[in-house]
Amino acid sequence: MSMKRAWILLGDSNVKKSTVIRALTGTGNVNINKNLSVKSNKICQIERLDGLRFSLVPYTSAMQEGEGKVKIVPEDMLKHFNNKEVFAIPESSLAVSKQDGFIFPGVRNFLFCLHNKSNFSDPKTYVELLLQDEWNIEAIISLGAEAPNWLQYSGIRYAAIPNAKKLPGSVVAYKVRDFFQWK
Repeated sequence: MSMKRAWILLGDSNVKKSTVIRALTGTGNVNINKNLSVKSNKICQIERLDGLRFSLVPYTSAMQEGEGKVKIVPEDMLKHFNNKEVFAIPESSLAVSKQDGFIFPGVRNFLFCLHNKSNFSDPKTYVELLLQDEWNIEAIISLGAEAPNWLQYSGIRYAAIPNAKKLPGSVVAYKVRDFFQWK
């Protein structure tokens, strides 16, 4: 199993989670539908402050929503992320040739958001499931509220922008980008 990495935005409705993801990645809406496939498989390039680059798949809707408000339970989210067919990059789109002997098995980096509302599945459950599946959670940032206690004591790198709802989306995106240490 290859190590997968996640950056997660956590928050209630209307705290600019999707806006921030679109601002960070330059992508439109990318969601999971009821068949656990992606509506739009956008892969973007991220550059860190230290100059390292990597490919990443962003999701603009919270995992608990999916397309058309279809709720994706934690186990289904994990099935989706582990589906090699969904994330395999066609050989024709690779910069390397067959003779290099390297065929990229798929994307391992994901940016997505989780709802922090009582009428949705608990975000802690999603995070715990990813950790059990040996994912590396790079960072979680809470928008619109202080980080929940479970996150504060989890050992995961975290931050909070409690006033995100009142700030312009570009300001929130700047703060998130800075915390993630992305250019």
